[in-house]
Amino acid sequence: MEEVDRILIHSLRQTGTDIDDDVQSIKQFSSELIVEAVVRCLRVIDPTLGNGLSPSLPPGMSARFRVGMSLAQACQDLGYKGESGYQTFLYSNEPEIRSLLMFLVEKLPRESAEALDQPAGKSALLQKAIAAQIKAQLALPWLPPSCRLSLHCKTQSSGPCHSFHAMQLSLPYSLKAPTKKQAKEVKEYWREYLLPVTSQPSHHASVPASLLENHASELSAAQEWESEWNSQGLLSRLTPEEYCSRKRARLQKRIEEQLRAATQPRPDTHSTTRSTSDLTDLLNSFGGTTTGVDILAKGTRFTHSEKFTFTQEPEKAAQQMAAAASILPSSHQSEEDLKAKQEVEISALQEQLQQLSVQMEEVGGDIRQLTVSIHQVSDELKRRELSNSEKEDTVRVKKQTINLLPDAENNLVKLQSLVEASAKRVVYLASQWEKHRAPLIDEHRRLKELCSNREIAEYDTLPKDVSRSAYTMRILEIISNIKKQKEEITKILSDTKELQKEINGLTGKLDRTFAVTDELVFKDAKKDESVRKSYKYLAALHENCTQLIQTIEDTGTIMREIRDLEEQIETEHDLIPPGVCNLLNPSTIYANNEVNLEEVDIYGFDYDYTLALYSDSLNEMIYNKARQFLIEHYKYPQGIKKYNYIPNFAARGLHYDIQKGLLMKIDAFHYIQMGTVYRGLKPVPDEEVMHLYGGSNHVPLHQVSGFYGKGPKMKQFMDIFSIPEMTLLAAANDYFISSDIEYDPVHLYKDVSDAIGMVHIKGYMYKWIMQDLEKYILRGDETYAVLHRLASNGKKLFLITNSPFSFVDKGMKYMVGKDWRDFFDVVIVQADKPHFFNDCMKPFRRLDSNGDLQWDKIMNLDKGQIYKQGNLVDFLKLTGWRGSKVFYFGDHLYSDLADLMLRHGWRTGAIVPELEVETKVVNTEQYARSLTWLQALTGLLERMQMYRDPESKKVLQDWLKEREELRAITKNLFNPQFGSIFRTCHNPTYFSRRLCRFSDLYMASISCLLNYDLSYTFYPRRTPLQHEAPLWMDQLCTGCMKTPFLEDMAHIR
Repeated sequence: MEEVDRILIHSLRQTGTDIDDDVQSIKQFSSELIVEAVVRCLRVIDPTLGNGLSPSLPPGMSARFRVGMSLAQACQDLGYKGESGYQTFLYSNEPEIRSLLMFLVEKLPRESAEALDQPAGKSALLQKAIAAQIKAQLALPWLPPSCRLSLHCKTQSSGPCHSFHAMQLSLPYSLKAPTKKQAKEVKEYWREYLLPVTSQPSHHASVPASLLENHASELSAAQEWESEWNSQGLLSRLTPEEYCSRKRARLQKRIEEQLRAATQPRPDTHSTTRSTSDLTDLLNSFGGTTTGVDILAKGTRFTHSEKFTFTQEPEKAAQQMAAAASILPSSHQSEEDLKAKQEVEISALQEQLQQLSVQMEEVGGDIRQLTVSIHQVSDELKRRELSNSEKEDTVRVKKQTINLLPDAENNLVKLQSLVEASAKRVVYLASQWEKHRAPLIDEHRRLKELCSNREIAEYDTLPKDVSRSAYTMRILEIISNIKKQKEEITKILSDTKELQKEINGLTGKLDRTFAVTDELVFKDAKKDESVRKSYKYLAALHENCTQLIQTIEDTGTIMREIRDLEEQIETEHDLIPPGVCNLLNPSTIYANNEVNLEEVDIYGFDYDYTLALYSDSLNEMIYNKARQFLIEHYKYPQGIKKYNYIPNFAARGLHYDIQKGLLMKIDAFHYIQMGTVYRGLKPVPDEEVMHLYGGSNHVPLHQVSGFYGKGPKMKQFMDIFSIPEMTLLAAANDYFISSDIEYDPVHLYKDVSDAIGMVHIKGYMYKWIMQDLEKYILRGDETYAVLHRLASNGKKLFLITNSPFSFVDKGMKYMVGKDWRDFFDVVIVQADKPHFFNDCMKPFRRLDSNGDLQWDKIMNLDKGQIYKQGNLVDFLKLTGWRGSKVFYFGDHLYSDLADLMLRHGWRTGAIVPELEVETKVVNTEQYARSLTWLQALTGLLERMQMYRDPESKKVLQDWLKEREELRAITKNLFNPQFGSIFRTCHNPTYFSRRLCRFSDLYMASISCLLNYDLSYTFYPRRTPLQHEAPLWMDQLCTGCMKTPFLEDMAHIR
C-alpha cells in the first residue's frame, strides 16, 4: 500500500493540496488535510460542485458536521459507491479514505494532470506554442475546395478543385430504416441490376459530393426522427410503427385537403375553372386512374422505386406531361363517374393480375416437369453410354478373335504360353508375398503381445476398488458442504459488516462526546484549578482508553494469525489424498532442452546399459571376481571374503575421498549432505565430517573432480559399472577398520580400481554374459522394436562402443537377430571413449567376419562393415554427420555425452535405469505425504522465525527437529545410506547438475522412444526461479507462505 499512497499524495499535490514532505502515507492525513484534498479534487473534476465548498474546516462542531455532509453528498453525486458520511471526513478510517481518494484521483481530468507535469523554460514554452498552433489548425473544420476562403488556403490544401455537384444515389441500405424487410424483387434488383455507387453519377468527380450529400441527408433525417420521437412520439404512447403510420395518414390527408382547397374556384373569378379542373385531372392521372397509356399506368414496386430513386431528365418529364395532358378526361365529368371508372380499372387490373399469376404457375409447373425430364434423359444417356462401352469391348474382343482364326493353331499355342507364364508369375508373386508376410505377421503378433503385457502390467497397478456411486455421493456431499459454507460465510460477512458499522458509530460518538467535553472543560479550566485537574484526568483517561483499544485490536490480530497457522497445519497434514501423485510414468522421456525429433536424421547408440540393459546379478559377479583378485594377486587378507555383495548399498553419482577413504554424496553447490558420509560400511558423525573438512561441509571446486569426474583428491562414480567398485571399497575399508589394521586409503583405492579393471580387461564380464544371455540381458525385444522403427522411418543408425566385436555381435544377435548389422550404417567397436572424441591420432581399422584386423586404409565407412578404434574427427569427415541432426544415446555422462554436447553440438540422450525405481518411490502415498508436509513445515519455519519470544523459539526448535526427521524418512525411501541420486535434502545433486548440463533428454531406457512419434517436440518444464512468481499453483510450495499475499494468488490456477 505504500506505493499506492505515494501515487495518491503525488496526484493530490498536483491538484494544489498543501501536503508536507513528512507525510508519506494516508494514515498520516489529518481531518483538515482530508477535507482540503477532497475539495481540491472536486474543484478540478467539477467546478460547479467544488466552488461552493471551503477547503478548510471551521472550528465549531456543527459547522464541521455540515461540511462533512456536503462533501459526502458531492462524492455520491460523482458516482462514489462506497459508504460515506460526515464521519468519513471528521473521524477518518484509513481504508475508507484511501478508497475515496483513489476514486477522486481516477476522476481527475487527464489533460490537467498532463498540464501540471509540463516543464518550464524557453524551449518548453516554444514547444507548447507550436503544439497549440498545430492543435488549432487541426481543430478547424474541413471544407470542400470550392467553399474555402483565403483564410483557409494557408491551412488546407488547395489542389485541383471540382464543383460540388451532388446527384441522387440508390443504395441497398439506409440509415432511415436499417432493419426494414425488403421485398424479394427489390433484393433481386439490388443484387443483379443495381449499378455500383461509383457508376451511378454521370461524372466521376460527382461521386464524393453525392456520397457526402446522401450521408448528410440520412443523418439529418435520423436526427430529426430521434428528436421528434423524444419530444412527441414518447408522449403519444404509441409504438414507432403506429406513430409513423398515423403521421403519414395525417400528412396525406392534409395534402389532399390543401390540393382540394386550391382547386376549388373562388367566387370572385371564373377564369381559372378550366385550369383547376385540369390540375385535378392531372393529379388523378398521376395517381393512376388512367389505363390507356403505359407511361402513367400503375406499376410494380420496382417501377415506383425507379421513378422516385433516379432523377428524370427534363425532356422525359416534358414528354410525360404532354402524354398526361393528351389523355386528361373531360372537366365536366362528375365524381361518381370518376369513381365508377376507377373501380372498373381496378377490377380490370385485378383480373389481369390473376391471369398473370395463373400463367406464372403454369410456367413453373412446366419448368418442373422439364427439369424432371432432363434428369431422366441424363440417367438414360449415362446408362446407354455404359452399355455402348460394354458392347464396344465385346466387339473389340470378337474382332481380335476373328483376326486370330486364320492361324488358329499357332495362336492357341501362344495363348497357352501366355496363360502359363501368367500363372507362374502369380505363383511367384504369392511366394514373395508369403516371404514378406510371415515375418510381418510374427512381428505384429510379438508387438501385440508386448503391448498386451504392458497394458496388463499397468492394469495390475491400478486400484481395483473404484466405485462410481462412491464418487457421485462424495461429489454431492462436497456440493452440499460448499453450500453450507457459503451460507455461513455470507452470515459471517453480514455480521462483520454490522459490527463494523456499530464500531464506527460508537467510535464517532465517543470522539464527538470527547470533543464536546473537552471544549466545555477547557473553557472552565482557565478559571478553576479543580476543573484544570479534571481536564488533565480527562486527557489521561482518553489516552489510556485509546491505548487499551489499540492493545485489544493487536491481540485480535495475533489471535487471528494463530488460528490461520493452526488451520494451515491441519490442512497440510491432509493436503494430498491417496493416489493423487500417481502421475509419473516410468516410460516418460524428460527434457532438459527443447528437442524436435523431426529435425533428427541420424541416431547413434552406446552398447552397454544403452542398447543392452543388464541385471543386478552382473554387479555381484563383478564384485566377487574383483574381491578374488585382491586376495590372490594383491595378497589382501582372507578375511575380506566374509564381506558379500550388498545390492542396495551404493548408488551412482557418489564421490570418494581418496586420501580420507570416505564415500559421500555432494550436491550441485559442492556441499556434503550430512548423514551420507560413510567410512567403510558405517556412517561418519556430522561433527567429525565438519572437523575433517576444516569446520565446513563445503568441498572446494578444485578438489571435487576434473572434467571427466576424477580430481586430485576425489573421484566421482558416474558409471553403473562403478556400483560394485564402491561396494568393494566400502567393504575393504570396513574390514581394515574393524580389524584394527593400519592401511593407506590411497593404495586401497588404486588396488580396488585395478581389480575392477582386470575384470573388464581380461574379459571375464564378457564371458559371463555370453554364456548366459537370458540371465544377464534384459528387455532385448524392446531394443529390436526401437531399431526397427527408426530404420523403417528412414533414419540412419550408428553404434560406437568400447566393448569388443565378439561380445557385441552375440548380444545383438540375441536381442535383434542375425541381420542386426543391416540396421546400422556404421558400427565402431573398442572405440576407447572418451579418447575417441578428443584424440585425433588413432585411425580406423576394419575387422573381417572373423574379427581379424585388416591393414588397408579406411577411405569410407561402409554399411555392414565393422570398424575398430578411430576418432571423431575422421568420423565427421567420412560421414558428414554434424550438428543437431545427430542424436547420440549413452549411459555415461562424461565418456559418452559431455564432449558431444559441449564441443560438437550433437543432441544427447542419457540412459538412467535408476529412473524406473525412483519413479515408483515418488508415486507412493508415503513419499507424497512426507514431501508435502516437509514443504509446509519449511514455510512455517520461515514465518515463525520473526517471533522472538521463548515460546515461539521452542516451537521453532521442535519444527526444526521434525524437519530433520522428515528428511531422513524421504531419504530412506530411496536408499537408506545415500537417498535419491537426483536430490539431496532440498538441492539437486552433483550428478543431477551434470545430467542437466550434458544431456538434452534423459530416460530409463531407449524403449521410451516407442511412446513418442518421430516428429514429436520435447519441451522442458519452465520451473520458476526463486525471484519469479509461480505461474501455476502446483509449482507453489508452502515455503512461499512467507508472502502475505499468498491467499490473493490462489485465483491464478
